[in-house]
Amino acid sequence: MKIKKTIKAYLRKRLNDKYYIQNLNIDIENEKQKKVLICYLDYTALHNLEHIMHPQIYEFSIMIKYFLSQNYCIDICPYNYEYQERIKDDYDIIIGLGATFRTAVQKNTLAKKILYLTENPPLIAEQLEKARVDYFYERKGKKIPLERSGVCFVESDLYIADYRICGSNKHLLNQPNTFFLYFIGLKNQNFSYDGKRKNKYNFLWFGGPAAIHKGLDICMDIFERHKEWNLYVAGITEKKLKTYGIHEGISNVHFLGFLDVNSKEYIDIVNETVFMILPSCSESYSTAVLTSMRHGLVPIVCQNNGFDEFEDLVFILKDYHIEYVEKEIIRILEDYSMEELEKRSKEIMEFADTNFSMGNYRKELYQILDLYVNVGGGGEYQDVKDCL
Repeated sequence: MKIKKTIKAYLRKRLNDKYYIQNLNIDIENEKQKKVLICYLDYTALHNLEHIMHPQIYEFSIMIKYFLSQNYCIDICPYNYEYQERIKDDYDIIIGLGATFRTAVQKNTLAKKILYLTENPPLIAEQLEKARVDYFYERKGKKIPLERSGVCFVESDLYIADYRICGSNKHLLNQPNTFFLYFIGLKNQNFSYDGKRKNKYNFLWFGGPAAIHKGLDICMDIFERHKEWNLYVAGITEKKLKTYGIHEGISNVHFLGFLDVNSKEYIDIVNETVFMILPSCSESYSTAVLTSMRHGLVPIVCQNNGFDEFEDLVFILKDYHIEYVEKEIIRILEDYSMEELEKRSKEIMEFADTNFSMGNYRKELYQILDLYVNVGGGGEYQDVKDCL
């Protein structure tokens, strides 16, 4: 039995070697070449770039491109614990997240340490998620674990880093050397806005497997009461739904499974819906919302999810309890005509295409790394959007 476990562990380690990339862009003639370690999500390293289904692939690629432009030797390592023992101690820059980031910080005391924070500050995120899990238990009598908190970030990450690059929620994080930028929303290149097909009683929930974290249970309880509305649910499997005890037998809740943003089906859905509803407990610019905004959907999201600063464009929910969310949806539907919503939809799309594009993300990331962290030698990016 012990030999069997040893063999399995060895095979797993060898299979995972493909995610640990070393000496990218090494200059063997330059002994003084600087080195950077990027600790990020493992699926980003080997993804098919011809068919990108998550904006993090773009973010990761742009980060690599920056360090290539500065002639760094680059190591790329997934964020999780399996890779801790392989971390070297000769880096000039460490950027990223997770357990490998923490290990690299310990081993490289002289390196510049840059935390790439894609969520709310960890303690706040944990408190907000715990409140949702408790609310689910209160209503359904079913206990579920925390699914997002503590996976990629812990509170100490904020303090072991010299610099922090974050998405949003500036009011929740006011440490010095903290810089903010807009994340990327995907855009279907075949999309054409079709206001004639839109129905303001159609809503899209576009999330992922952490359904309670992202408020799917709240949406389903509300829509079950309102058969005149339709809720389209994308990004979660039937198998995952069953783990929560959530059933699919609500006639006006339509499960789409995985929905490829680059598909015709996605275009059809966003052209037939008006709202993207995501009453998530804690986000930092949900890329699902950013993507929806780039296709003209009007977000209905909870506060502290990155969109508080855009109250003139999106609808902010101040509370997550069902009675409040239901009343807010009714109020929005009663207060806004289809013409008003279509006007807002187009304003959102124009704003999102400008600010949540690859080009804007690249500009803002390069600004931060060049001008403030001083990784490179400065450059063409001279107008920093916002920082503390």
